[in-house]
Amino acid sequence: MELGVTILNLKVVGYKANKPKDIAYGGLYNGKVALDAEVSVDVKSRQIAIKITATVFVENDVKDLINLGYIIGETIFHLSDVVWSTSLKKEKKVSMIDSGLESYLIGIAYDSLRGLLHEKGKKDVLGKVILPLVDPSNITRTRKSKVNKNN
Repeated sequence: MELGVTILNLKVVGYKANKPKDIAYGGLYNGKVALDAEVSVDVKSRQIAIKITATVFVENDVKDLINLGYIIGETIFHLSDVVWSTSLKKEKKVSMIDSGLESYLIGIAYDSLRGLLHEKGKKDVLGKVILPLVDPSNITRTRKSKVNKNN
């Protein structure tokens, strides 16, 4: 891991596995995954929270997409003073981190989510899905910023 970056917390904050009737268990299916990463910067505590939502769909016999469910994982990172001072910028009173560091952190959060899905979904169909490897720069981003007026 990059020097000066520490994972403080990693957890599942949302999970729903649907029970589709159109899917035969034990079969092989093509699917799609919709990914969204919400990036929150907390200036006061020097923490960055990455919340990733993965919604999983499979195709049935007639190529309709069926929603298997979703998992939402949250990873909270703490940055050292050096990394914080070189990576944080403000645009229109919104604190943002450097895009390279952001992609790096999203990559870690997504890879962790892949493992969390495997563990959380051991007893349902969603847990049978292996999330694909994805370039973090291809994950849609939503931004939130907790601006501290003391900085």
